[in-house]
Amino acid sequence: MNRQDYLDSLVTLAATLDVQAQSEDLLRRRQTYLGQLVALAKDLAAQHGPVPASPANTEIFERVIMASPKDILWRVAGASVERRKALPSARRAMLGVLETRPDLLGPLGQAHVEVVHSALVAHFLDPRKSGDVGTACRAAFGTFLIHPTSEEEEGAIPEALNFVGAEVRTERHLGKHGRVDISIESPRAVVLIEVKVDAAEGLQQVPDYAAALGELCAQGAREGILVFLTQDPEQRPSVKQAARHIIFRDLLRLWLPVAISGRTSEHMYLSMYLKIVAVHLYGLAEADTFDYWSLRTQRNALRFLESEVEST
Repeated sequence: MNRQDYLDSLVTLAATLDVQAQSEDLLRRRQTYLGQLVALAKDLAAQHGPVPASPANTEIFERVIMASPKDILWRVAGASVERRKALPSARRAMLGVLETRPDLLGPLGQAHVEVVHSALVAHFLDPRKSGDVGTACRAAFGTFLIHPTSEEEEGAIPEALNFVGAEVRTERHLGKHGRVDISIESPRAVVLIEVKVDAAEGLQQVPDYAAALGELCAQGAREGILVFLTQDPEQRPSVKQAARHIIFRDLLRLWLPVAISGRTSEHMYLSMYLKIVAVHLYGLAEADTFDYWSLRTQRNALRFLESEVEST
């Protein structure tokens, strides 16, 4: 079949679209026909290559609306600059965190490695390792955990979490129930955190961890919660009532205020980690500074700071 035959087939298809009452048989035949057209298109492309694109005809646009269409890009860029200026000072400082360089994990190919994120999240939840930054990060995290975002999670949420004297561990063995990515255990509370980055939930993983949590909480009548931490907001645990589902984007908005609260090495380390989350998990930043990001990334970052992050 040549290109003209292909176009004739498309015309025939268009004629069938005018039919008002369409039987199931007609719909099936149309679906088959469309599949054949797709196959023919692929075959033509393989034989002759793609059809050369015609240059855009902007004569009317330039005459009636704007002499230089490229001015649109400059106006959009200018709008992003004005939005950045309009941010409250705290949010502008948070944008500065998203501009932090260097990107520690990207060049190493580790930005989507689950065990790396688990270790870093655990670090910032442990005041014994990250000092005042860890205290603030864990306080924000704990407060967020006990405020469910939906009714179906309420049954799994304790009223309070007392982390005094807590120990934070990674890759903790739970006996017959497997191994959980992060655990926070104190005399009054237990939190188990399963981390998922580009990975699916394991078979029976959440029920096993929920059973382990129940056993640990029974030792001293402690409060407990199982956390399912994922990159994808749609990747909810298989047993919703057993775990509190949060995403890395939540950590980003919870910990940005902590990152701008001081200038110590731990504040800088947290800023570097949050930059990684923003760049590689959500497209809210790029490797360089704001002025060099694409317009799309600039808009995403500004929208995030304007609507999701609370000013301090």
